[in-house]
Amino acid sequence: MGVEHAGLAALAALRQLLGDRTQMLVINQRGDLSLREFAFGKGIEESEIDRLEERLHVHLPSAYRAILGAYNGLTLFDDPDGHQWGFHLFSVAEAVDAQEQHKRFHTRDPWPDSYVVVAHSFGDLDAIVLDTARVTHDGLDCLVLDAAAGERISAWEVADNGISTWLDRLIVSQGSKYWLWRV
Repeated sequence: MGVEHAGLAALAALRQLLGDRTQMLVINQRGDLSLREFAFGKGIEESEIDRLEERLHVHLPSAYRAILGAYNGLTLFDDPDGHQWGFHLFSVAEAVDAQEQHKRFHTRDPWPDSYVVVAHSFGDLDAIVLDTARVTHDGLDCLVLDAAAGERISAWEVADNGISTWLDRLIVSQGSKYWLWRV
């Protein structure tokens, strides 16, 4: 698998590690062991992803299309005791509603047509947003933004250079917002 499929490789490894289980212990940033839950949606056909593009009026990068094609919706590193940790990557059925909700919530700046909400983090109102206008040099992926709740759109930080790399690093960091780590 090439770099453009790092997220899918990490998901496959995670599923292999979980086996038939839906929970596992992870090490969090403070060195504590914490139980986390996972759920993997079933893949979908290209035609369903095409319809999502039509509804959102945007071209989705092939890396994100591959993730939807393999797993239409994901819950990763969810805290079963209070849902204060983890991420939910939206299914195609959830994506349009999530997009509209975030457009209504973030009104201080105009919502760029190229932005697509693909996930949210549990425990806060942050979202993960793709900027489909800012594609990677190979054209397979696009910039990933951390849409921090309460922040102006113009203040959102870059989380990663692509959704596949973001997903890979999220799994390797055991669900931590690794892009916020300061060196």
